[in-house]
Formats: sequence, structure tokens, C-alpha cells
Amino acid sequence: MSAFKPLVFSGVQPTGNLHLGNYLGAIKKFVALQEQSDCIYCVVDLHSLTAQLVHDDLADQT
Repeated sequence: MSAFKPLVFSGVQPTGNLHLGNYLGAIKKFVALQEQSDCIYCVVDLHSLTAQLVHDDLADQT
């Protein structure tokens, strides 16, 4: 029987520029997970609208 490789699906919300917190909190872990799992990552654009942002700022950051 073949070994089962788990599937990971995760998305990030595009609410601004990447910073150290993004890297340490998510992106570094995303890279490590690729060694042990099949991974699908995405940018969840629609969810960026849940935050109160100025329209021009949102357009500049996406």
C-alpha cells in the first residue's frame, strides 16, 4: 500500500505589504509543509473586503 500524503489548503488575505510577522507566522511554515504534504496556497481576494480599508489603499496593495 502506498504512503498517504496529507493535503494542505490555505489562503492569505491581501490586506497590505508582507512584513516579518507574515514571514514568521505563515510563509516560513508554508515552505516547510511542502516537504511533508501536498500543498495548495492561494490569495483570498474577496476576503480582503472584510476589513475597513480606504478604496485607494486597497487598489494600491493588490
